[in-house]
Amino acid sequence: MTSTPLAADLARVAEQLGREPRGVVAIAYRTPDGEPAVITTSPRLPDGTPFPTLYYLTDPRLTAEASKLEVAHVMRWMTARLEKDEDLAADYRAAHEHYLETRNAMEDLGTTFSGGGMPDRVKCLHVLIAYALAEGSDRVRLGTEAVALAAWHDETLRGTAIPADWPTVEDLGIDPAQFDFTHAEA
Repeated sequence: MTSTPLAADLARVAEQLGREPRGVVAIAYRTPDGEPAVITTSPRLPDGTPFPTLYYLTDPRLTAEASKLEVAHVMRWMTARLEKDEDLAADYRAAHEHYLETRNAMEDLGTTFSGGGMPDRVKCLHVLIAYALAEGSDRVRLGTEAVALAAWHDETLRGTAIPADWPTVEDLGIDPAQFDFTHAEA
């Protein structure tokens, strides 16, 4: 659910980020426990700098978990699947096009760069998690999977930072045992 950010939301996001947020136009996702967690940002920052990241993940619980998934090589696994699975690649391309259409409706930056490596590879799970949480579990399959993996890896996130009814790794047919979280626990 998108909502206009209140002063209290912007203050909380500033606490989460450790700096003043820039170019915030909406709270794109609020956690079940009430925290702003994804912001929609203007394609151009107030100083005129282009900022192509439409959805920005702010909740420290979720940003930490996205980093842990990246360390566990989830991005490598996702990118390898994109190269082999035509349906998954088509979903990712469609998510990329939708991302561009949504951002360009605000302001067209004249670029086909979207975020997270779309449409050819996965290079940032923070972007994919933010995108999936902002738009729902049916918009971008790889983002939905990343959120499910985050909820699996840290069970305290389900129902607090992640919707309780978000698809599970079991629902999505993911075997999390294939990932190495050894170095992600620091």
